[in-house]
Amino acid sequence: DNVKISSRKTINYSSKEARKLIEKYSLDKIPVLIITGGVDKLGLDANVFRINGKTAIFDKPVPYLDLSSEQVKGKVKLKEIFDSSCKECTSLSNIGTQLEKLQIKVENYEMVPANSEQGKLLIGENKINYLPNLLVSKEIKEYWWIFDKIKGSFDENEEYYRFVEPTFPSKEISSGLVKGKVKITYITNNSCEDCFNVTQLKSSFQSLGVYFDGEEYVDISSEQGMSLLKEYNITAIPTLILSEEIGDYTTLKKILEGVGSFVNKKYVFRKLDALNVKYQEV
Repeated sequence: DNVKISSRKTINYSSKEARKLIEKYSLDKIPVLIITGGVDKLGLDANVFRINGKTAIFDKPVPYLDLSSEQVKGKVKLKEIFDSSCKECTSLSNIGTQLEKLQIKVENYEMVPANSEQGKLLIGENKINYLPNLLVSKEIKEYWWIFDKIKGSFDENEEYYRFVEPTFPSKEISSGLVKGKVKITYITNNSCEDCFNVTQLKSSFQSLGVYFDGEEYVDISSEQGMSLLKEYNITAIPTLILSEEIGDYTTLKKILEGVGSFVNKKYVFRKLDALNVKYQEV
Protein backbone atom coordinates (compact mmCIF):
# COMPACT_ATOMS: atom_id res chain seq x y z
CA ASP A 1 0.00 0.00 0.00
CA ASN A 2 2.88 2.35 -0.83
CA VAL A 3 4.10 2.32 2.79
CA LYS A 4 7.79 3.17 2.91
CA ILE A 5 9.74 0.74 5.08
CA SER A 6 12.81 2.54 6.40
CA SER A 7 14.42 -0.52 8.01
CA ARG A 8 13.82 -4.20 8.45
CA LYS A 9 15.45 -6.63 10.87
CA THR A 10 15.10 -10.33 11.63
CA ILE A 11 16.40 -11.55 14.97
CA ASN A 12 16.57 -14.97 16.60
CA TYR A 13 14.25 -15.36 19.57
CA SER A 14 17.06 -16.68 21.77
CA SER A 15 19.17 -13.53 21.35
CA LYS A 16 19.44 -10.88 24.07
CA GLU A 17 17.72 -8.30 21.86
CA ALA A 18 14.80 -10.64 21.22
CA ARG A 19 14.50 -11.52 24.90
CA LYS A 20 14.14 -7.85 25.76
CA LEU A 21 11.36 -7.45 23.19
CA ILE A 22 9.63 -10.64 24.41
CA GLU A 23 9.58 -9.23 27.92
CA LYS A 24 8.65 -5.70 26.87
CA TYR A 25 5.65 -6.75 24.78
CA SER A 26 4.65 -9.85 26.81
CA LEU A 27 5.12 -12.16 23.86
CA ASP A 28 4.27 -15.84 24.37
CA LYS A 29 4.82 -17.22 20.86
CA ILE A 30 6.99 -16.71 17.83
CA PRO A 31 7.43 -15.71 15.07
CA VAL A 32 6.16 -12.20 15.81
CA LEU A 33 6.12 -9.08 13.66
CA ILE A 34 6.69 -5.75 15.41
CA ILE A 35 6.00 -2.52 13.52
CA THR A 36 7.04 0.88 14.86
CA GLY A 37 6.58 4.42 13.54
CA GLY A 38 3.51 5.82 11.81
CA VAL A 39 1.33 2.96 12.98
CA ASP A 40 -1.67 5.26 13.43
CA LYS A 41 -1.66 6.03 9.70
CA LEU A 42 -1.62 2.42 8.50
CA GLY A 43 -5.25 1.60 9.25
CA LEU A 44 -4.33 -1.79 10.71
CA ASP A 45 -7.10 -4.20 11.70
CA ALA A 46 -7.28 -4.33 15.50
CA ASN A 47 -8.60 -7.89 15.26
CA VAL A 48 -5.35 -8.94 13.60
CA PHE A 49 -2.76 -6.59 15.12
CA ARG A 50 -2.24 -5.73 18.77
CA ILE A 51 -1.80 -1.96 18.91
CA ASN A 52 0.53 -0.80 21.70
CA GLY A 53 0.89 2.98 21.52
CA LYS A 54 3.02 3.73 18.46
CA THR A 55 3.77 0.05 17.98
CA ALA A 56 1.72 -2.63 16.18
CA ILE A 57 2.32 -6.30 16.92
CA PHE A 58 1.23 -9.30 14.91
CA ASP A 59 1.43 -12.20 17.37
CA LYS A 60 -1.08 -14.64 15.87
CA PRO A 61 1.10 -16.79 13.62
CA VAL A 62 0.14 -20.41 12.92
CA PRO A 63 2.02 -22.72 13.20
CA TYR A 64 4.03 -21.16 16.02
CA LEU A 65 6.53 -21.96 18.72
CA ASP A 66 4.95 -21.73 22.17
CA LEU A 67 7.61 -20.08 24.32
CA SER A 68 6.41 -21.58 27.60
CA SER A 69 6.49 -25.20 26.39
CA GLU A 70 9.02 -24.84 23.55
CA GLN A 71 6.60 -26.86 21.41
CA VAL A 72 5.43 -26.08 17.89
CA LYS A 73 1.65 -25.81 17.72
CA GLY A 74 -0.75 -25.63 14.79
CA LYS A 75 0.42 -28.65 12.79
CA VAL A 76 -2.77 -30.53 11.93
CA LYS A 77 -2.94 -34.32 11.69
CA LEU A 78 -5.61 -36.05 9.60
CA LYS A 79 -6.73 -39.67 9.85
CA GLU A 80 -8.99 -41.13 7.16
CA ILE A 81 -10.82 -44.25 8.32
CA PHE A 82 -11.77 -46.23 5.20
CA ASP A 83 -13.39 -49.51 4.21
CA SER A 84 -11.09 -51.27 1.74
CA SER A 85 -13.96 -53.51 0.59
CA CYS A 86 -16.05 -50.54 -0.57
CA LYS A 87 -14.96 -49.93 -4.13
CA GLU A 88 -17.68 -47.31 -4.69
CA CYS A 89 -16.83 -45.19 -1.66
CA THR A 90 -15.20 -41.83 -2.19
CA SER A 91 -11.75 -40.76 -1.03
CA LEU A 92 -11.39 -37.83 1.37
CA SER A 93 -7.81 -36.88 0.50
CA ASN A 94 -9.05 -33.83 -1.41
CA ILE A 95 -10.25 -32.37 1.92
CA GLY A 96 -6.63 -32.27 3.05
CA THR A 97 -5.78 -30.32 -0.10
CA GLN A 98 -8.67 -27.92 0.56
CA LEU A 99 -7.45 -27.30 4.13
CA GLU A 100 -3.96 -26.52 2.83
CA LYS A 101 -5.47 -23.99 0.42
CA LEU A 102 -6.91 -22.25 3.51
CA GLN A 103 -3.30 -21.92 4.75
CA ILE A 104 -3.76 -24.73 7.28
CA LYS A 105 -0.55 -26.70 7.84
CA VAL A 106 -1.30 -30.40 7.41
CA GLU A 107 1.56 -32.25 9.03
CA ASN A 108 0.37 -35.78 8.35
CA TYR A 109 -2.40 -37.59 6.43
CA GLU A 110 -2.82 -41.15 7.64
CA MET A 111 -4.97 -43.84 6.01
CA VAL A 112 -6.42 -46.25 8.60
CA PRO A 113 -8.30 -49.41 7.48
CA ALA A 114 -11.62 -49.73 9.30
CA ASN A 115 -11.04 -53.42 10.02
CA SER A 116 -7.65 -52.80 11.68
CA GLU A 117 -7.29 -52.67 15.45
CA GLN A 118 -6.63 -48.92 15.30
CA GLY A 119 -9.56 -48.41 12.93
CA LYS A 120 -12.01 -50.25 15.18
CA LEU A 121 -10.80 -48.27 18.19
CA LEU A 122 -11.19 -44.92 16.39
CA ILE A 123 -14.65 -45.86 15.10
CA GLY A 124 -15.81 -46.63 18.64
CA GLU A 125 -14.16 -43.69 20.36
CA ASN A 126 -15.43 -41.15 17.81
CA LYS A 127 -18.92 -42.61 17.27
CA ILE A 128 -18.34 -43.05 13.55
CA ASN A 129 -21.37 -44.41 11.68
CA TYR A 130 -20.26 -44.11 8.06
CA LEU A 131 -17.11 -44.73 6.03
CA PRO A 132 -14.90 -43.17 4.88
CA ASN A 133 -14.59 -40.70 7.74
CA LEU A 134 -12.00 -38.05 8.42
CA LEU A 135 -10.67 -37.24 11.88
CA VAL A 136 -9.00 -33.86 12.37
CA SER A 137 -6.65 -33.17 15.29
CA LYS A 138 -7.58 -30.32 17.59
CA GLU A 139 -4.60 -28.30 16.40
CA ILE A 140 -7.03 -26.93 13.81
CA LYS A 141 -8.46 -24.66 16.54
CA GLU A 142 -5.28 -22.59 16.30
CA TYR A 143 -6.32 -21.25 12.88
CA TRP A 144 -8.27 -18.28 14.21
CA TRP A 145 -9.10 -16.77 10.82
CA ILE A 146 -11.02 -19.82 9.59
CA PHE A 147 -11.95 -22.11 12.50
CA ASP A 148 -15.07 -20.20 13.60
CA LYS A 149 -16.37 -20.49 10.03
CA ILE A 150 -15.88 -24.24 9.74
CA LYS A 151 -16.40 -25.52 13.30
CA GLY A 152 -20.12 -25.99 12.61
CA SER A 153 -19.12 -28.81 10.25
CA PHE A 154 -17.51 -30.76 13.11
CA ASP A 155 -18.51 -32.94 16.02
CA GLU A 156 -15.99 -32.73 18.84
CA ASN A 157 -14.71 -35.82 20.61
CA GLU A 158 -12.00 -36.24 23.21
CA GLU A 159 -9.03 -36.15 20.86
CA TYR A 160 -10.37 -35.30 17.40
CA TYR A 161 -12.95 -33.41 15.43
CA ARG A 162 -14.91 -35.36 12.85
CA PHE A 163 -17.13 -34.10 10.06
CA VAL A 164 -20.83 -34.29 10.93
CA GLU A 165 -22.03 -35.03 7.41
CA PRO A 166 -20.65 -37.80 5.20
CA THR A 167 -18.99 -37.19 1.87
CA PHE A 168 -20.79 -39.41 -0.63
CA PRO A 169 -20.75 -42.09 -1.78
CA SER A 170 -20.17 -43.57 1.68
CA LYS A 171 -20.95 -46.82 3.45
CA GLU A 172 -23.34 -46.84 6.38
CA ILE A 173 -21.73 -49.09 8.98
CA SER A 174 -24.99 -50.29 10.57
CA SER A 175 -26.63 -51.43 7.31
CA GLY A 176 -23.60 -51.99 5.09
CA LEU A 177 -25.35 -49.98 2.35
CA VAL A 178 -23.55 -47.49 0.12
CA LYS A 179 -25.40 -44.17 0.37
CA GLY A 180 -25.56 -41.02 -1.74
CA LYS A 181 -25.52 -42.46 -5.27
CA VAL A 182 -28.03 -40.22 -7.04
CA LYS A 183 -29.51 -40.84 -10.48
CA ILE A 184 -30.62 -37.86 -12.56
CA THR A 185 -33.43 -37.84 -15.15
CA TYR A 186 -33.65 -34.96 -17.62
CA ILE A 187 -37.17 -34.10 -18.84
CA THR A 188 -36.94 -32.34 -22.20
CA ASN A 189 -38.81 -31.46 -25.36
CA ASN A 190 -36.60 -32.26 -28.33
CA SER A 191 -38.66 -29.99 -30.55
CA CYS A 192 -37.79 -26.91 -28.47
CA GLU A 193 -34.49 -25.83 -30.00
CA ASP A 194 -34.28 -22.59 -28.02
CA CYS A 195 -34.94 -24.15 -24.63
CA PHE A 196 -32.36 -24.06 -21.88
CA ASN A 197 -29.87 -26.96 -21.81
CA VAL A 198 -30.96 -28.46 -18.50
CA THR A 199 -27.87 -30.68 -18.28
CA GLN A 200 -25.97 -27.56 -17.19
CA LEU A 201 -27.67 -27.85 -13.79
CA LYS A 202 -25.77 -31.06 -13.09
CA SER A 203 -22.56 -29.19 -12.28
CA SER A 204 -24.46 -26.94 -9.86
CA PHE A 205 -25.59 -29.95 -7.86
CA GLN A 206 -22.11 -31.44 -8.03
CA SER A 207 -20.68 -28.23 -6.55
CA LEU A 208 -22.97 -28.86 -3.56
CA GLY A 209 -21.38 -32.29 -3.13
CA VAL A 210 -23.99 -34.43 -4.88
CA TYR A 211 -22.58 -37.60 -6.45
CA PHE A 212 -24.27 -38.84 -9.64
CA ASP A 213 -24.32 -42.54 -10.42
CA GLY A 214 -26.25 -42.38 -13.70
CA GLU A 215 -28.37 -40.20 -15.94
CA GLU A 216 -31.35 -40.63 -18.24
CA TYR A 217 -32.99 -38.47 -20.90
CA VAL A 218 -36.78 -38.54 -21.33
CA ASP A 219 -38.71 -36.57 -23.96
CA ILE A 220 -42.21 -35.38 -23.05
CA SER A 221 -43.61 -36.80 -26.28
CA SER A 222 -42.85 -40.33 -25.09
CA GLU A 223 -45.19 -42.42 -22.95
CA GLN A 224 -42.66 -42.29 -20.11
CA GLY A 225 -42.35 -38.53 -20.46
CA MET A 226 -46.11 -37.96 -20.29
CA SER A 227 -46.31 -40.26 -17.29
CA LEU A 228 -43.61 -38.32 -15.44
CA LEU A 229 -45.30 -34.97 -16.17
CA LYS A 230 -48.48 -36.27 -14.58
CA GLU A 231 -46.89 -38.11 -11.65
CA TYR A 232 -44.74 -35.17 -10.55
CA ASN A 233 -47.09 -32.36 -11.63
CA ILE A 234 -44.41 -30.84 -13.85
CA THR A 235 -45.62 -27.55 -15.35
CA ALA A 236 -42.43 -26.24 -16.98
CA ILE A 237 -39.68 -27.90 -19.00
CA PRO A 238 -36.87 -28.67 -19.45
CA THR A 239 -36.34 -29.83 -15.89
CA LEU A 240 -34.85 -32.72 -13.96
CA ILE A 241 -35.75 -35.32 -11.38
CA LEU A 242 -33.27 -36.63 -8.81
CA SER A 243 -33.69 -40.13 -7.41
CA GLU A 244 -34.67 -40.71 -3.78
CA GLU A 245 -30.99 -41.06 -2.80
CA ILE A 246 -30.90 -37.25 -2.78
CA GLY A 247 -32.57 -37.64 0.63
CA ASP A 248 -29.23 -38.88 2.00
CA TYR A 249 -27.95 -35.30 1.66
CA THR A 250 -29.80 -34.01 4.71
CA THR A 251 -27.96 -30.67 4.90
CA LEU A 252 -29.08 -29.75 1.37
CA LYS A 253 -32.82 -30.12 1.97
CA LYS A 254 -33.55 -26.43 2.64
CA ILE A 255 -31.46 -25.33 -0.32
CA LEU A 256 -33.20 -27.78 -2.63
CA GLU A 257 -36.69 -26.89 -1.40
CA GLY A 258 -35.96 -23.27 -2.32
CA VAL A 259 -35.80 -24.16 -6.02
CA GLY A 260 -37.95 -27.28 -6.24
CA SER A 261 -39.90 -29.85 -4.27
CA PHE A 262 -39.80 -33.45 -3.06
CA VAL A 263 -42.45 -35.77 -4.50
CA ASN A 264 -42.58 -39.46 -3.54
CA LYS A 265 -39.10 -39.07 -2.00
CA LYS A 266 -37.69 -37.88 -5.34
CA TYR A 267 -36.73 -34.28 -6.09
CA VAL A 268 -38.07 -32.11 -8.95
CA PHE A 269 -36.40 -28.86 -9.97
CA ARG A 270 -39.10 -26.22 -10.62
CA LYS A 271 -37.70 -22.68 -10.47
CA LEU A 272 -36.76 -22.26 -14.13
CA ASP A 273 -37.91 -18.63 -14.06
CA ALA A 274 -35.22 -17.88 -11.47
CA LEU A 275 -32.52 -18.95 -13.95
CA ASN A 276 -33.46 -16.27 -16.49
CA VAL A 277 -33.44 -18.85 -19.30
CA LYS A 278 -35.81 -19.90 -22.07
CA TYR A 279 -38.23 -22.68 -21.16
CA GLN A 280 -41.72 -23.93 -21.99
CA GLU A 281 -44.83 -24.02 -19.85
CA VAL A 282 -46.60 -27.36 -20.16
